Amino acid sequence: MGPLSSEEGREMLEGLLASAGRKLSPAQQAVLQHSLPAGGDPLLFQLAFQQVRSWASYTPPSALVISRTVQDALHQLCDTLEKLHGSVLVSRALGYIASSRNGLAEAELKDILSLDDEVLSEIYQHSSPPSKTILRFPPLLWARLRRDVQDCLVERQADGFALLGLAHRQFAEVVQNRYLSAQNQTKRHLLLADFFRGTWSWGMKKPFLLPLCGTTLNADRKVAPQPLWFSDTVANQRKLREFPFHLLRAGRIEELKQDVLGNMNWIICKITAAGIESVVDDLDMCITHTNCPELSLVRDALLLLKPTIDDMDGVVGVSIIYTEVLARLHFFMSSYPDLIGRLCQQCLHWFEVCPYPVLIPLCGFLQPPGGPLQKTLTGFLKGVTVLELSSEHKLMVAGSQDGSMLVWNMENIEVMQALTGHTAEVKCVKVFGKGTSAVSAAMDHTLRIWNLVSGREKFSIEDTHFSTPHLRQLHVDERNMVVYSASGEKVSGWHLETAELVFQISGDVQDVWLCTAVFVPRLVILTVSEGGIVCLWDRSTGAMQSKHQLSWLQKEAPTCSALIQKQEKMVAGFSKGSLSVISSDGTSLLEKLPQGVRFVVTSEDESFLAAGFGEYVRLFLADSNGFCRFLATDLEHEGVVHTAVISSDNNIIVTGSQAAYIQLYYALTKKVKAVLMEHSLPVVPCLAKGANTQKCLQDHSEHGSNCAGPGAECDTLDTSAQVRSLEVAEQKKLLFTGLVSGTVLVFPLNSRKDVVCIPPPESQKPVNHIALNRQETQLVVAYDNLVLVLDVNPGEPCPVIDKPTYTFYTQLPAVISSVAVLTGCRVLYGMSSGDLFLYDCPCSQVFPLEAHRSKITCLENSHGEQWALSGSEVSLLCLWDLELCQWKHEICYYKHSSFLKGIECACFSKDDKYLYTGLLDQSIAVWDVSNGALLAVQCVHATARRIVPTADGFVATTNLGYIIREKFHCPQSSSHQHDPLQHVEATCIVKSRKGEEANSGVQHRNQGNASRHQIQNRKPSWICAIV
Repeated sequence: MGPLSSEEGREMLEGLLASAGRKLSPAQQAVLQHSLPAGGDPLLFQLAFQQVRSWASYTPPSALVISRTVQDALHQLCDTLEKLHGSVLVSRALGYIASSRNGLAEAELKDILSLDDEVLSEIYQHSSPPSKTILRFPPLLWARLRRDVQDCLVERQADGFALLGLAHRQFAEVVQNRYLSAQNQTKRHLLLADFFRGTWSWGMKKPFLLPLCGTTLNADRKVAPQPLWFSDTVANQRKLREFPFHLLRAGRIEELKQDVLGNMNWIICKITAAGIESVVDDLDMCITHTNCPELSLVRDALLLLKPTIDDMDGVVGVSIIYTEVLARLHFFMSSYPDLIGRLCQQCLHWFEVCPYPVLIPLCGFLQPPGGPLQKTLTGFLKGVTVLELSSEHKLMVAGSQDGSMLVWNMENIEVMQALTGHTAEVKCVKVFGKGTSAVSAAMDHTLRIWNLVSGREKFSIEDTHFSTPHLRQLHVDERNMVVYSASGEKVSGWHLETAELVFQISGDVQDVWLCTAVFVPRLVILTVSEGGIVCLWDRSTGAMQSKHQLSWLQKEAPTCSALIQKQEKMVAGFSKGSLSVISSDGTSLLEKLPQGVRFVVTSEDESFLAAGFGEYVRLFLADSNGFCRFLATDLEHEGVVHTAVISSDNNIIVTGSQAAYIQLYYALTKKVKAVLMEHSLPVVPCLAKGANTQKCLQDHSEHGSNCAGPGAECDTLDTSAQVRSLEVAEQKKLLFTGLVSGTVLVFPLNSRKDVVCIPPPESQKPVNHIALNRQETQLVVAYDNLVLVLDVNPGEPCPVIDKPTYTFYTQLPAVISSVAVLTGCRVLYGMSSGDLFLYDCPCSQVFPLEAHRSKITCLENSHGEQWALSGSEVSLLCLWDLELCQWKHEICYYKHSSFLKGIECACFSKDDKYLYTGLLDQSIAVWDVSNGALLAVQCVHATARRIVPTADGFVATTNLGYIIREKFHCPQSSSHQHDPLQHVEATCIVKSRKGEEANSGVQHRNQGNASRHQIQNRKPSWICAIV
């Protein structure tokens, strides 16, 4: 509200006086008009009213005073308050309110004034307190002060309470300058910190020096207690909000780190009560006032945790928070023992006393803070397919496989708009109109023009050619207001205002265009066909200008492209990994990527280029010769990467993947190149001492395998071909590798120079799987339809492996996908069709087992060989009783939100009581072998490729290169009401076979034990469906 004129001010005062039942004499009106001749701020007239209403009719005009400015009026108010109530009480009461973060409740203010010895000294300087055991601030004194302050205090709702605050900015400035010098403000924050800590509550007596007699009185101030939780579900919001603020302002940094920021109970409570953003705000506040790098690491770890919290739909899983904090900060325990080390120790202690089964991280295996990944955004139910940034308005538009689109504000990372309209996968989006509009193309055969400010659709264009299953591309020519859509053998131009078709060219239906580029200055269109034909077209006439064949292209089709306007070139990606620069003058190969190129994007200034392949994004930097690789390592993701975009200042690269996540990565400027190179590969921690099993935790690389030793050192063994399968003889210290060439190499882990080569069969087929028996005396090598059983005899330094002891063929059209070997030369093998067989080599007999409905992905037998596990692609796993040769428990488990389903790897615990499974939905599950019950589920944000047991848990490797080492904690007296899927949207169905359903043929084969098994299996079928 702007300033009032003198006439408006006079009307305001007359109205206020009339409402108060007061009337001024002519002399008083003359004084008032003379003091405020030119009008002023409305607050000035309100304060003038408070002064005028105290005038008496008999007061002489010479004694009447009206302040001419707001500041003078406020200072006059403070002078009046001090005369009536004492300077100490007024300065402290207003000072505490001004020093609070959100204001103070009246009850809080009375408690705080009861703790202020100087206030009590002024009150009891001429008399003694009424009680020698209880010392309180008289509430009547506050009631009088509150009445006289009047409208300068206001009640606001915050933290679930009605809080008193200073009503006006000018009043806050006057209180700050008058009562809160640097020293006084520190004192106010110190006492407020003690109050919200609860230092003098619960009957704690605070000494007070009686000014009248000079003796000390130890009395209870009867201050309200300040617990972290009022009940199991009600948190102390006031303490959570105010306590860290006052500790910081009081300079009690160590106390802040120990009791708040380094306290997992505090962090859990605040995340539960106020959201993870509130904890991040506290950390940001402390980071700006302290030089403490570990605070930044804790904040970044919580930001990485935020997507997991958001997926919980308001119900916070405490165990998930403890797991993620420990698995992300464990890397820094030794570097920052005071803060991060304390947090990790608190997490470990919580796990040890947890009343239900839980997996305890023993090392860091989740994306650590301080790396290239800064934030992960959620909001989509299916994979993110397109991204586009607007530098003018700092907006980002994203589309997904289900047709949904979101607009993000990139300054505060919040969703601004949800664009609804598409009913199928969004294939391309372009922003134009200085960031106010966007055009999108989807598989529902439409182009849609959007207003990004309102979130509404302007109009929709039907484009029937978008039904073809080829690459969709959009090019916006704002100068001519045309959007070009390319798909299949047609390129169409549509007017952005009228939606009229203004341009169209067609190619050969048998050789469709897969890449197009529209060069604005030259008014030409460049197309690259599936057969490698490059054509230039005149944009005005649609006539072909030139045509030539890419001679080097051999059975490799274009898959994506990006335009380099400055160089009038196009960078195209191809199906077998070629990344090439194409122009009217010719074509040159930029780089050969390991997999087919999924997308190519450039920065706004065309100085950076990003190419996506599989789960990776490779970055390139423009130079005088074109482009050169920017980083030695690629950015790796949890799922297949569909799209990426680079910010206009080249500070951020944003990627979207099949995992339905949008991830923001570190700056791309040269200044932070060293940081990216340091952190773009996962940190591989040391394994526990004495655990030989770590030598089997291999990363399946393209042409080698990484072997983690007992220390921090990591060796690389050259295999000369891609590794398909790995096995480790733990006792004999041997590493077996099955290669795509069909060869099996045996590396003695104590002698890196020696190697044994087992040649492939004549068919030269790749090794599909290899397995060792528990005694490490027999090796089974499985090809498509051939199984070799070889004896492993001791030798120095290499073992002695002769020709195969047994060889058999499957005689089936499906291929062998997994294999396990039992004692007595029995081989359990699963097929890609889901069939499962047990082959007795000495007897040359095959026993078919009940088949799965899809490919067998893993087979494991227990250490005592009583049980075996088979897992498949459809998330079905079976626990088999090897003596009866029938499944005992059939388990189906799958997440609703995951597109990836199936069992990747599994192992039995050392005592065969538990089963650990690595699932393709990026989680690890623990099962009770005796009844098939699900005990625990843990999301590890990566796929566990291999898992092996330790004495009290397991060690696993992931597709992101991390090593997971965990302990399984299962208390004997765990609560039967605990639901392992409480915070996981998943379904788990367990079927257990009854004893009387035993197969008669198998019973006959085990007739000596039939009676014992009937008693053992006499239990009802157990089915549990949890959604």
